[in-house]
Amino acid sequence: IILAEPVGGRKAYDKYLQNSLRYPAQALEKKIKGKVTVQFTVRTDGSLDEFSILKGLGYGCDEEVIRLVKEGPQWKPTTEDEVAVESEVVVRVKFALPD
Repeated sequence: IILAEPVGGRKAYDKYLQNSLRYPAQALEKKIKGKVTVQFTVRTDGSLDEFSILKGLGYGCDEEVIRLVKEGPQWKPTTEDEVAVESEVVVRVKFALPD
């Protein structure tokens, strides 16, 4: 089994998430920080579906993570014996307050 991964690999993906994160104004005002954990399905064609927040922060952070994933790099589906299969993927995004 080769697990689903973003095209370009996880390291580049994590960098994309950090660089493209737009801290929601409401979260900044309330000094909200921490991690948002989102789960989604990677379909056999690499499309993403069925987003759910496993651990959220609220104040717009959860929606921001879903936006990042939807607008981000394409995903390669999980393959089993070289056949693409659907799989669930979990991504965590850290919200750290600017100094």
